[in-house]
Amino acid sequence: MAETEKGLPFGALSLYLPQRPPMLVLDRVESITEDSARCSAEAGASGPLEIFADEAGRLPLTLFIELMAQTAGVWAGYWRRQENERLPEQQRDAPLGLLLSVRGLEVRAAEIPRRGRLEVKMSKLFYEGPLGSFEGSVLCGGRLLACGRVSVCQPRNFELTELLDKAA
Repeated sequence: MAETEKGLPFGALSLYLPQRPPMLVLDRVESITEDSARCSAEAGASGPLEIFADEAGRLPLTLFIELMAQTAGVWAGYWRRQENERLPEQQRDAPLGLLLSVRGLEVRAAEIPRRGRLEVKMSKLFYEGPLGSFEGSVLCGGRLLACGRVSVCQPRNFELTELLDKAA
């Protein structure tokens, strides 16, 4: 089991993300620090991305966005768990996050490789209250495939309840 920079074990992706297969596009947490998270996914036939392949076996390049967003979500989920232990239920962060925007996305690959491990690193630019911004990249075998920034929102339980009540 990998560890954070403080030596705390972090366990399975399901502890930090609400996504479950087939929508969970990562398969491993590599590291989590106070300022970043590194995750990865197998790109081949046995990996979590396979379900998204078209008839020709190509993966949509939009998966780069989801890989980066889920890696930012792992970071937020890890630190949310640390914080939530000290808060009353309604003040806790909800166990989900919302992708607000993608900026400066550069896709440098014509396609997602069908072999190898995709390595995703996201670094926190800021995280205040429910809003955060992360910058990162997706690599395979040391080759940069895509990079960009994602902005996210992680509402508290009472905010999520309020939002869902208004939508009903």
